Amino acid sequence: MSSDVALQRTVPLDGPIDLVRTCRPLTDGGRDPSWALHPRRVERAMWTPAGPATLRIDHLGDHLAVDAWGDGAEWAADRTPTMLGIGRHDVDFDPSTHPAVRDAYRSRPGLRHGAGLSLADAVAPVVLAQRVTSREARTSWYQLVRRYGEESPGTCPGVRLPPHPRTLVRLSDAQWHVLGVERQRADTVRRTLGVLPALERARSTGSDRFQEVVRSVPGCGSWTATGLAGQVLGDPDAVLLGDLHLPHAVCHALAGVARGSDARMLELLEPWQGRRAVVVRLLRSCGAVAPRRGPRYSPLPIARM
Repeated sequence: MSSDVALQRTVPLDGPIDLVRTCRPLTDGGRDPSWALHPRRVERAMWTPAGPATLRIDHLGDHLAVDAWGDGAEWAADRTPTMLGIGRHDVDFDPSTHPAVRDAYRSRPGLRHGAGLSLADAVAPVVLAQRVTSREARTSWYQLVRRYGEESPGTCPGVRLPPHPRTLVRLSDAQWHVLGVERQRADTVRRTLGVLPALERARSTGSDRFQEVVRSVPGCGSWTATGLAGQVLGDPDAVLLGDLHLPHAVCHALAGVARGSDARMLELLEPWQGRRAVVVRLLRSCGAVAPRRGPRYSPLPIARM
């Protein structure tokens, strides 16, 4: 598709929407070069099964105006409502069960639970976040997109296509090392991208089967499986498991304790079975964190070793 011709869609809204808060969890941090977030406009460059696409979404009163460019324009534009959680209002969701959830729900009326859609783009940033701090992982992703990404189609110069999967699997250990990524995570990225067709097939069969296929990849456990299910599928019940900080934050918000475990977190979230990830996103959007204990961790810069 020519870069100067956009495919256009109008998406009616079924309620309030906060584009920034809805899309931010789908990005890899505020500096993610494949996204540009503005109060009433979102831009995104992505790889789709049909090819590259760029989306520009403008919030215009009671509807969204969607412009899309690239070979994957139609694929991406047709799935914009899913990406933004439109048409997925939680009519059976009861926030009044807990005052923290009730208050978060009232203070975030435009927060939707969306889906990242692009599996090809999600694998690397999720795997890169294994066993390192968010800052380390996001810095690696930023450098990866800037160095090995591609120019996005269309007229959104602020966003850049992430590296194509075939580019990622061809990077040498030395090239990954310069980005601050050791061989173990680089190998896991390669192996996961190697089963991308199987993952694409599994995503259509549901979150449980999708997570099962992810966990079958050496180097991928529950953290990666639940992270990808939430990021790509937008599974409203896929709570991130095996995270260092999330159980503490949720247990502090819901039970007032400074420390918690995955088991205790899931126990506290049981009243919202089927919508547990929605509750977690609400709490985190309102700043739910656990009290710090001890000094902040100072990572060793892998790229300098």
